[in-house]
Amino acid sequence: LMNISNKLAPLLKFLKRKKEEEETVEEEDQSLAELFQASQDFVVDTQSEAFEKLHPLPNHQLEDVIQNFEQYEYPEDFRFTAIKILEKRGVGLDDLKQKAKLINARYQQCKLLIKRYKKNSTVGLVAYIIAVLSPLLYLFVTPDKAEILVLGIAGLFQLVVIYCLIVTLIQHTKIHDLADMKGTAPWLVMLLLGIPLYFVYYLISRKDLKAVAKQIR
Repeated sequence: LMNISNKLAPLLKFLKRKKEEEETVEEEDQSLAELFQASQDFVVDTQSEAFEKLHPLPNHQLEDVIQNFEQYEYPEDFRFTAIKILEKRGVGLDDLKQKAKLINARYQQCKLLIKRYKKNSTVGLVAYIIAVLSPLLYLFVTPDKAEILVLGIAGLFQLVVIYCLIVTLIQHTKIHDLADMKGTAPWLVMLLLGIPLYFVYYLISRKDLKAVAKQIR
């Protein structure tokens, strides 16, 4: 069984990576389709803050706004205004798509990883709460039965916590790598912190990833 497992591991890893790449491409295609449609419907307000701020900018800075408006915390109308200004200058959506200036692929991949991270970390948090509250069973059943139930429930859900912790730490590192911040995720500290105080790890890591995502260009 160990030999079979070792032989299957590279294949499973490849299939998982392939699935992640397909999900990223699918997400990017959907974002492009939505962007083309929304851009066609958008009407520029020349009196708006977005137009006043973006109109003097050179083309390369407008392209940066289109790609990274979320990291700059601009409203979406800034993005569409930048697109319309470039269209007036002879740079259309197809030109921007060909130059890969419409969507920041690394940021989209980061968003997908954060989405998975939030799902896994929430599952871990729920499991942590159940494990912590399991001793309350002593209030409802006899001590001998409660001991068996508490050990079983706490043990099972602690394994779920450890699994979710390891998975989220891997995702945490991948997100840091996308932001070219290799080695900045304190694995050992977060692992030691996460097992006994998962809710603290949950809050700190989520806040950290939000800041890291803004660094992706």
